[in-house]
Amino acid sequence: MNLKKNQKIRVVVGIDFGTSRSGFAYSFSFESQIKLYRDWSLQPSPYVKTLTDIFWDLSKKQLKSWGWEAPEDMGKIPTAKINDYVHCRKFKMLLYEGKEYYSDKERILVLDLIASYLKEIKNTAFKQITTNTTGLLKEEEILWCLTVPTIWTNENKDMMRKAAVKAGLISESSADSERLKLALEPEAAALYCLEEAGFSSISDVPQGTSFMVVDAGGGTVDISVHKVVSDGLDTIGLSSGGSCGSTNIDREFLKYVTNLIGKDIMDDFHTKFPSEFLKLFQDWERQKCSYDEKSIESNRVLKISIPNKLHRIISEKRSSIYNKLSQLQEGDDEYICLKREKIEEIFKPTLDSLILLVDKQFQELDRRSNKCDYIFLVGGFATSPFLQERVKQRYESKKVQKVVIPHDPGAAVVWGSVAYAKNPTRIRSRCSRLTYGIETRMPFEDGDKEDKKWVNELGKEYCDNRFDIFVKARKIVKVGEKVKRKYYPSEKNQTGVSIDVYSTPEEDVYYIDEDHVTLECRIVVDMSDTTDGWNRAVEVSMDFGDTEIQVEAKNVNTGKLYNHKILFGVYYEN
Repeated sequence: MNLKKNQKIRVVVGIDFGTSRSGFAYSFSFESQIKLYRDWSLQPSPYVKTLTDIFWDLSKKQLKSWGWEAPEDMGKIPTAKINDYVHCRKFKMLLYEGKEYYSDKERILVLDLIASYLKEIKNTAFKQITTNTTGLLKEEEILWCLTVPTIWTNENKDMMRKAAVKAGLISESSADSERLKLALEPEAAALYCLEEAGFSSISDVPQGTSFMVVDAGGGTVDISVHKVVSDGLDTIGLSSGGSCGSTNIDREFLKYVTNLIGKDIMDDFHTKFPSEFLKLFQDWERQKCSYDEKSIESNRVLKISIPNKLHRIISEKRSSIYNKLSQLQEGDDEYICLKREKIEEIFKPTLDSLILLVDKQFQELDRRSNKCDYIFLVGGFATSPFLQERVKQRYESKKVQKVVIPHDPGAAVVWGSVAYAKNPTRIRSRCSRLTYGIETRMPFEDGDKEDKKWVNELGKEYCDNRFDIFVKARKIVKVGEKVKRKYYPSEKNQTGVSIDVYSTPEEDVYYIDEDHVTLECRIVVDMSDTTDGWNRAVEVSMDFGDTEIQVEAKNVNTGKLYNHKILFGVYYEN
């Protein structure tokens, strides 16, 4: 949607829906300033995001509270009623994992959780914006932009659209679908990085400057490389991603505590006192985030409080654990004590996975003979001094001139989502993850399968179920690039043509019924006027103008247009 052409849009809202944290930013269409929201309920300190947590009422099958209020409310529930509610966390990645329900026990639909959460974000954003607006703001005057990770499939992105409709961001009408854009997280972050580097516009950046964006969030790490061109950013290399965000460090911490105290005790603690179990992790989260460069230099020991209920279970089941804690922790059996070496050990598997992703990106750049001048480290995980140290030691002055950690790296994606939605053409090219094409009949050739042979009424032999490629996987596609082909009816009196659009991760494909091929959409073109027989053309075009492909079929004789949107899969390595 072009804001200059669409005068109805008065405000653009970008939502960074994250695994651990989520937030929104907004900008009025008539001004350039992008405003970040930081006033979240019960937030311990000002930050651009709140918790991606939901306190779910099982009996009413609805959200009871969200954000920082969710764990707070969970802690207030009497033990006798604890099974009537669920504290839902990290449900975003369940979508990527293909899970329909939050858990087999509660059977809460993941789609319902995401839609419920987005609805609360929407209401908060609408309330905030209307306080800064004179007169009434109508919902149809808002353009929404949702960010998605690079590693997400077309199915994942389609589910986000469905969640947005269910949340009330847009309606189900095809016309209203234009009011929702999907932005790739590293692309949005790239626009923020240019702003933070002190460039008021892309024209101020030296032509040919290239930079890598490492967007390290809670659930995923997304990497993309861009080169500055005269009118925007070109994608170079292959976008990459993996589920090696900071939540994996939390799992390593749980693994350490479980080995230290005992699996049976921790399972008992989690089952009987879920709110207390959560408090243990909240304390770890606070301590983990507070471990800065000064902490590293002074070898500060992290002390995680052992909740009272866990103390009770240990005393009842296995009091000898206190002796173990005392021996390992220099006499301290009241806390879980973590020295720098142990913290580094907990961080190491996740950091190793992230470094491997960056290494692969540089290998791909070398293969393509592309350079990289800078690394921008963004996302909530980017504040970790351990991550910063590893990335700088490995790449600074070796692979790049400098590793840059922008001010407020956690704001990169949410700020960039608004910048992208206001001017999507600043991203000038992408690398296609999939091969796209349509099903057609082609002249039968030697080597074609005999069971695919089809003969028309004139006796001409054709091969059925052929995949006619419009764009290949791994190909750099310019934004706005349009591929057109003309097709003709197979039969003289044919009254309709079905345009079936397919995709595959393979670069080379021959038939549409190969195992790796997926049907993306079907457009049926009316050709009931058979006057011109075989001489009736259907022009099919694919417009790669956005994160979604506009597929258009045109009956050349009548001029009637038929169209459909499919999500554009950006190439990634994982």
